[in-house]
Amino acid sequence: MEGYHRRIARSKPFLNQANKEKRLAWAKEHENWSIQDWMRVIWTDEVAFYVGGFRGNTWVIRNPQEEFHDQCLVPRFQRLSHVMIWGSIVADRIGPLVVWEKSWGKITSKAYVQHITEPIIGPFYNSEIQRSWPYCTYLMQDGASAHRAKHTRIAEHNLRIVRLEWPASSPDLNPIETIWRLMKSWLDDYPIRPTTALEVIDNVCTVWDELNPVVDTLPHIISMPLRFRAVIAANGGHTKY
Repeated sequence: MEGYHRRIARSKPFLNQANKEKRLAWAKEHENWSIQDWMRVIWTDEVAFYVGGFRGNTWVIRNPQEEFHDQCLVPRFQRLSHVMIWGSIVADRIGPLVVWEKSWGKITSKAYVQHITEPIIGPFYNSEIQRSWPYCTYLMQDGASAHRAKHTRIAEHNLRIVRLEWPASSPDLNPIETIWRLMKSWLDDYPIRPTTALEVIDNVCTVWDELNPVVDTLPHIISMPLRFRAVIAANGGHTKY
């Protein structure tokens, strides 16, 4: 048929009807928020960066005889290890970045509070309160079990943190997701791919420090009204973000 071609399907979280209804209700609830309101949100998220680079095709320029030259190959590892990273952004600032240490174990509520909420989020949140006073500062976290657990909520309450409640399966509404994609794109352009976790950490921290908040992060936060309007237009369904 005219206009139809074989294309790679986009990967998106599964949305059941309840998810869509909650996304739609959330978008309508925040429809009147101004850009200034969104700029008082601390956006956070965890992401995995893989040893050896990232999924997808890598193109090289070579002649037929160079097919198996080292510089023309993408290394494949027997066991694809990764590094977990927690990061945060707000308005025109790049927030803290934390490498989740293997010795900390899985990201449970107790570990999250011990290594992220109390030593990292608490002080950063207080600094943002001072900047935005007398207006409220919000903390955005997705629906991961460590974030929504009672232990985490109690810790946030004790730190007087105001949480921005978040609809499930909604990475398209979180501007920092766009930053992760940007960083992975930059890292994938590195001429030498990381072969150890330490090299991955070094590369990720380098790229994080090179982010320009005005150019690389602020435009995505300013796009929030467009994002929730897209959710409303999709009746709670997926958007292009």
